[in-house]
Amino acid sequence: AMYYLNRYASEMARIPAEDLRRILGLSMLEMAIRTNVHLDLWTMMNVEIVRVKDENVEYFSLPEDVSAILSDKRIASLIKEIDGVQIGVSGGKGVNIVANVLEDVLNRNYGRLLYYAYMTIRWMMKSGGGNNEMVKKFLQLYDLILQKVKQTTEKEVSYAAANC
Repeated sequence: AMYYLNRYASEMARIPAEDLRRILGLSMLEMAIRTNVHLDLWTMMNVEIVRVKDENVEYFSLPEDVSAILSDKRIASLIKEIDGVQIGVSGGKGVNIVANVLEDVLNRNYGRLLYYAYMTIRWMMKSGGGNNEMVKKFLQLYDLILQKVKQTTEKEVSYAAANC
């Protein structure tokens, strides 16, 4: 798994710096979806890219808790499915929100998923229609992420207790 991530990272030299963190997150998503490799020990480390460009050294990383979330196959599949979904209609009186789910996960802004669910319900009530499945997906993703955060925290506490 590391080989493929490193190979992909080496191709990133031409990519603008502001896009590298999102690409690193997308790489983790793709790897989790396409492989059945258990990444638990690997994700306990920070996943990082160090890029030397001209005379500058640029550093990009995914903290271990975010890596653990993105490497979960169920979470990765849901993020990929609902990232970039538009809520509401554009123009006129409608609400038009793009659900930047991956960016919110990378920023540890998990509560934003509840906001997307709320806005979808609100739009459904105003328009008299909509997709109830999308609300379920936002809420399911929120629940899965909270479970993963809890698991990661429990592992860290038990490791710390064992090494005192």
